[in-house]
Amino acid sequence: MIASALPEVTETERRGTRTWNVAGKGFAWERPFSKADLRRFGDETPPEGPILAVRVEDLGEKEAVLAAHPGVQVAASRAELLAREIDVYAPCALGGALDDDTAAALRASIVCGGANNQLAHPGIEKLLADRGVLYAPDYVVNAGGVIQVADERSGFNFERAQARAEQIFGTTRQIFALAGTEGVPPAVAADRLAERRMSEVGRLRGIWLGG
Repeated sequence: MIASALPEVTETERRGTRTWNVAGKGFAWERPFSKADLRRFGDETPPEGPILAVRVEDLGEKEAVLAAHPGVQVAASRAELLAREIDVYAPCALGGALDDDTAAALRASIVCGGANNQLAHPGIEKLLADRGVLYAPDYVVNAGGVIQVADERSGFNFERAQARAEQIFGTTRQIFALAGTEGVPPAVAADRLAERRMSEVGRLRGIWLGG
């Protein structure tokens, strides 16, 4: 649970369920499905396990977003989200989000998110490829952060960093092309491309220019 890593958070058990607190006040807790929850699933079987509830100041902001964007839908659980016919699944929080169960249940055709270490273990990238799911390697998608940090070493320049970040798109296309040519998943192609570039940089540093 990511809440456990936040400052001053304690985990307790209340009425047989886990609760996360700050200064003795609960802000997140587990609970079973209510009758209203079950009605939303209709004839579908609800996912196993408890619901994670989170206390918020005002539901008005959520309702305002839904009203302003009628196309936005809220999934009651991760299992429900995976089962939906979506175009892109974007893991943008915790690592290990792409495990065997997720790869098997996912109905999206593309995985493209900013979280680090999305693949729970080696081999997930092949499961996705075998199911026809296009996976954009995580460290390529979120490379903009590293680009900015690297640029700051020379005195940050927004236009320069932006120009470098715009190259991510071309690099991603290059990775997909390499994956198709070599018959490997994009994650493998990305690793190979990175290793080749590091090898080339190593050779350049070994050249003596004289003088």
